[in-house]
Amino acid sequence: MATNVSRRLKSIVRRRKNGDLKLRFSSSSSSMSHERNQINFHKNNSILRYLLVVLIMHCLLPLSNRNVSALLSAPSSTTKQLSARADGKQRIDEIRTRQHSSTTTISKLASSVLGDNDIDNSNNNNSSNESDNDDSVGCWRSNMLSDEYASPLLWETRGDWKAFLKQFDNEEMGDPLWEQVKLEALTQLSTEPEAGPQLYQSILSQGSLVEAIVSIIAHEVQSELITATEIKQLFLDMLTEEDEHSIRCDVIAAAIRSPSVELAVLAILFHTGLHALVCYRVGHRLWKADRTGLAKYLQSTVSGHYSADIHPACSMGQGIYLCTAAGVVIGETATVGNDVSILHGVTLGGTGKELGDRHPKVQHGVILKDCATVLGNIPVGTGAVVMAKAIVNKPVPPLAIMSGVPAKVVETRTLTREAFRDDLEEHLAFKYLDEWKELRRREEEEGSATVSASSTIKAPNR
Repeated sequence: MATNVSRRLKSIVRRRKNGDLKLRFSSSSSSMSHERNQINFHKNNSILRYLLVVLIMHCLLPLSNRNVSALLSAPSSTTKQLSARADGKQRIDEIRTRQHSSTTTISKLASSVLGDNDIDNSNNNNSSNESDNDDSVGCWRSNMLSDEYASPLLWETRGDWKAFLKQFDNEEMGDPLWEQVKLEALTQLSTEPEAGPQLYQSILSQGSLVEAIVSIIAHEVQSELITATEIKQLFLDMLTEEDEHSIRCDVIAAAIRSPSVELAVLAILFHTGLHALVCYRVGHRLWKADRTGLAKYLQSTVSGHYSADIHPACSMGQGIYLCTAAGVVIGETATVGNDVSILHGVTLGGTGKELGDRHPKVQHGVILKDCATVLGNIPVGTGAVVMAKAIVNKPVPPLAIMSGVPAKVVETRTLTREAFRDDLEEHLAFKYLDEWKELRRREEEEGSATVSASSTIKAPNR
């Protein structure tokens, strides 16, 4: 036993002399001190966090009537939804009381004109007039001029729409299209309160239809070289009254000819084809004012944002429907008439073999379907239809339907009201059907006169 104890003592002394034991003791003590420092650090952090929370609560409590439990407890999702709805309704009430908005409700629009007791009688009279005019439910909206618009979200019958229009007999009362756009925005706002900031900034806070569209486009095409404010001012300075009327017709065309849009407010907010057309009209004015450099810069910017290459020197009419603008190319000397529908991928270009006036001349009421291509200085007659992916390099007769590569006349239009039921064609019957019937009658008379004249020529004697 004593021997074992003496051996252990000798080993301890030997190890102590060598420094192994001291190292072990020092390492263990340093690790313990490190752990002790970490514990103290976490304690200090906890104390600091607690003091910070108390300080924040002390600062916030005088600014609100909430208690400590309300601050620390998170609201439930149902509470958030209810509060959002309440805030949305409050914003709607505030917007409706502003001067720039229309009257508070749609029913008051009619009652302010006719009176509460006369509305039913007016509806009955209008319904009888509709039956006399052969306007069935659902198609009366197509029997309008290019600058007339009846929102499907607001008006179910022609009588309601006519009652609304009566208050605009005086031009000082405002623009009926713009008032309907604001009413559509208010209706959208009542169902989607979260869209309030966008609708208010883009629509309800603007002074006119053109200002709203220009403001939206300016924020879309702004760059480091030119800001949104400068673009908006440039657009408003260059656009004329004729351009403003053309933009009105373009907005209506985008709303009524696209089943995915239907509403003018949605066309103004999101329709890239409409935005590209507005930019073209500004570029066209710049080109005519001999500011070609800025016009080409705007064309390049529009090409990058909307994928449409429309030369600012070309001529385009009113009521143009440009579907999405993706892949659309319109050359320098091209002309496009009124009420023309241009779908995506359409090219009005040159053959590469001509100089000067080298691009197509598209007349009124023409429909150019997906990826249709018309090349060269050739006319496309009024009312013609160029089918999808057709390549046209020869003149197109009026009312002809072209298809194939190269395109050929496969048939001609049927000039009856029932034949114009497509979204792209429904509006054409009211505007051009009588004109086109007269055109076809003259063509038939000329054709019969030519045949009779040739039959009277005698064969030469041999």
